[in-house]
Amino acid sequence: IRYTREGAKGINEARTKEAEKLLSSLGGSLVDGYGLLGRWDAMLIVELPDNKSAMKFAMKLGQLISASTETMPALPLAEFDALAKE
Repeated sequence: IRYTREGAKGINEARTKEAEKLLSSLGGSLVDGYGLLGRWDAMLIVELPDNKSAMKFAMKLGQLISASTETMPALPLAEFDALAKE
């Protein structure tokens, strides 16, 4: 997550709860989240049913918190390694 100036002004626990409600409404769950220093301001590790849900979450989250996001679909290493055998 990279906040706009306006988005950074709104950082608070209530908005975080709204983001979690949004995630839950899409069938997702929050695995972990971090505030960051540097190029990005925050990182959320989430689980969602599919990439379409992830895209929807990213778009709606950006609107909710006035931020841009970068989505990186991931697989557990065992599943990732298995892809090489297919």
